[in-house]
Amino acid sequence: MIKFNFYKRSNMKIVKIVISIIFIIYYLQSSALELNNFPLKLTNDKNQISTIFYKRQEPLEDKTKICVLLPNVLDKYWWAVNYGISDESSHLNIEADIFDAGGYDNLAKQKEQFKYCINQKYDVIILSAINSTKLNDDITLAKNEEIPVIDLINGVDSNDIAARASLSFYEMGAITAKYLLAELKTKPRKKLKIAWFPGPKDATWVIEADKGFMETLKEYHKNIINAGFGATDKEAQADLVRNFLLKNPDTNYLVGNAVAADIAAKYFKINKKKTKVLSFYMTESIYEHIISNDILAAASDFPTVQARISINLVKEIIDNKAKFMQISPFPNMIDKANIMQIDKSMILPPDDYHYKIKDLK
Repeated sequence: MIKFNFYKRSNMKIVKIVISIIFIIYYLQSSALELNNFPLKLTNDKNQISTIFYKRQEPLEDKTKICVLLPNVLDKYWWAVNYGISDESSHLNIEADIFDAGGYDNLAKQKEQFKYCINQKYDVIILSAINSTKLNDDITLAKNEEIPVIDLINGVDSNDIAARASLSFYEMGAITAKYLLAELKTKPRKKLKIAWFPGPKDATWVIEADKGFMETLKEYHKNIINAGFGATDKEAQADLVRNFLLKNPDTNYLVGNAVAADIAAKYFKINKKKTKVLSFYMTESIYEHIISNDILAAASDFPTVQARISINLVKEIIDNKAKFMQISPFPNMIDKANIMQIDKSMILPPDDYHYKIKDLK
């Protein structure tokens, strides 16, 4: 039996709709959505789903050293992940060396970092992969060297993963689309134009978000224009946004990755455009835009929570050598109506936090 230091709610296999109801009831009954007792979804090695509640664990007796591989620290989303890993590691007596690949175009650099971590014999590797399949050989090599690999956030298609701290970005795209659907009920469809900025091509989270968004809005396919794939750095997304809006100034809704949404919100505010903006994940800029009414809403996968989960999974692996499990938060749409009810530290790092990165020697 898997022992995990979270409050366990049920061992029964339950369907997604029941899990969603549990989350909604918890959310409505709480004055604030906070980390302690935060509801999570656990999927075990038999694909059985249960609801558990977050509780901070006791530190490991022996110092453990781990390697963490992030795709970039170009925005506050990954700063939040960096913060969650650093803070939880410190609490659990884990030394975390965090490496940054510098962007989604730098697969070779992430593979180099991965090989370094294998050669340095880290106890565990946490991987936020740039690509869903092109690190599989490295994951298998780590497993053969008895170094467990935890999949964090981005997703990899490998059977050699020890555990996952991630949710499906299909859900992130889908809940963003559902929010938009509620908006569109009273809108005439004939001249409706929706711009869609998914993010880096071939990244698992983008593929999933794109599928969730498009399938949920299938009745509006003729109204959606894919503005193009691109890395989530400001330069790449600014080019996409600029080029699209020059050709499509009559866009009604702009939906997409947080970098594109941030750039678009600033552009629309300066030019006094009424185009509404949504993001399918949250960053500091998006958070501030929601408060100022410049962005309508954004989905959140609670990145600091996922980061903390990955560190708790390290402890579980070291302590109990548990069977495979996947643990994830329930995604939630955040808008002006509920943003002040949610603990900001589950989404963003503290205001004075600066990311911590280690360079290869």
